Amino acid sequence: MASVIPNRGETVRILLSVLFGLGIGASTALAQNVSEVQVTPEALMLKVGQKQALFAAAFDPGGNLIPTARFTYASNNATVAQAQSDGVVIGLKAGAAIVRVVSGQKFFNVAVTVGAGGASEVRPTDPGSSVTPTGPPPTMLTIDPTPVYLIPSENRRLTVRGFRDDGSAVEVSRVTWKSLTPETAAVDGDGNVVGLVAGHAIVQASLPGGLAATTPVEIVAADFAVVPVRLI
Repeated sequence: MASVIPNRGETVRILLSVLFGLGIGASTALAQNVSEVQVTPEALMLKVGQKQALFAAAFDPGGNLIPTARFTYASNNATVAQAQSDGVVIGLKAGAAIVRVVSGQKFFNVAVTVGAGGASEVRPTDPGSSVTPTGPPPTMLTIDPTPVYLIPSENRRLTVRGFRDDGSAVEVSRVTWKSLTPETAAVDGDGNVVGLVAGHAIVQASLPGGLAATTPVEIVAADFAVVPVRLI
């Protein structure tokens, strides 16, 4: 009797049927592809009431960024530092804590130190608040866009936004840009990032007081050729 070889779609369907039959969901199977979790910054020094966002990235066994990876954030000392589901860490009282960032079966521990001083209460944020040019300095920075996808030699302009504890936006100035992986991506003083070679990179924006934010930059090699439509 001649055997029938299933096509690719049928093979995937059979594989998923087997996984679900064994009680393994598709999300669990995909989570097992995470071989490394990286978090920036790797350590936090906060004041009471200060917020800082963590950036987490997951990579597969080939070192490729997994853009659909999901992360959970948990503090081992929630009375000192609270970790929100979006990766924002809030200093509550002076002390030390560890925030564990988990994706699949891999994790990364971020050491958090909270010093005395600052606000004594953190209020809910409102992303739709208008920009206020004067008043207290920002307590959190964001970079737009994030993440950034480029091909070698392509560039993109990045923008920094500042926010206070109450969610109000504030203008920022004297931003210092830095590539944490200069061999992969470069950035100038105006926030223009350019991809150098294929790979993943991290770009950081910081203010004179030490407040900083990071964004991942993924540079993907693109195979292309210029084909003349008409030669004279």
